[in-house]
Amino acid sequence: MRREPLGRRLITCLIVALTIMGLSCIHVSAVLLKLGAKGPLVYQAQDWLYILDYLKVVPDGNFGPVTEGAVKSFQEDTGLDQDGIVGNDTWVKLEQAAQKQINSSYTVKEGDSLEAIAKRFSLAPEELAEYNQLIDLTLVPGQTLALPPRSDISRGGNYLELAPWEEVHCFYKDYGVARIIDVQTGLSFLVQRRGGTKHADAEPLTKQDTAAMKQIYGGKWKWDRRPVIFEYQGRWIAASINGMPHGGERINDNNFAGHFCIHFLGSKLHSSGKQDPVHQATVLKA
Repeated sequence: MRREPLGRRLITCLIVALTIMGLSCIHVSAVLLKLGAKGPLVYQAQDWLYILDYLKVVPDGNFGPVTEGAVKSFQEDTGLDQDGIVGNDTWVKLEQAAQKQINSSYTVKEGDSLEAIAKRFSLAPEELAEYNQLIDLTLVPGQTLALPPRSDISRGGNYLELAPWEEVHCFYKDYGVARIIDVQTGLSFLVQRRGGTKHADAEPLTKQDTAAMKQIYGGKWKWDRRPVIFEYQGRWIAASINGMPHGGERINDNNFAGHFCIHFLGSKLHSSGKQDPVHQATVLKA
């Protein structure tokens, strides 16, 4: 039997491998949320429904009958099948509609305060009040507040995303260099990804970056979770880190003996394969 040349066989194998990698990213990024689902992805979908005024209760991460009804109403208005399930099509349309709404205005809900609304959109309360020329800071349900253009927002015009780990895992590859910005102090440092499948394992890039990270943790390495902004290729994504060097390392001259963990929406621990509730709460805090 005639065998194909080695070069051709290698190319064929490479194409198959790349195809499988691409399909794996598409597969794991699939969204399917329905009655009974729980977790940060549900919270994100609820948040969009709340912003769009389909959901009348505060998001809590639990997909109950009220959320299902809100999804059906949104699907009816946008020409989607009214099954009450947030699949990929519903997720994409929800995100697009919410971002369009976020870019222009917000309708005050029962129980809202100026401080809470400002925090939701990464604004200072006085910034939101000044932009709307508010004299009386008491808000009324149904009141419409104009939101500053993105270029005017206090975080420098960058829109902070709540991106799922499956998505981040597909575009933030090994050896990729990103910037970590600590929400509480504003300090930042560069990191390089060294691996991780359920969350990102990373290392400070240089000695200076290690020093900045240690300063963020008060001069002592700790397992404490901290809310951070993950900046990569122009995107700002909510994340959570711990501050304890552990495990293997790739960079040998950065004064950091090991690596640390970066968690995103829906990421999991490598040890148990389960989500860490503190990390997930910290991501939402970011």
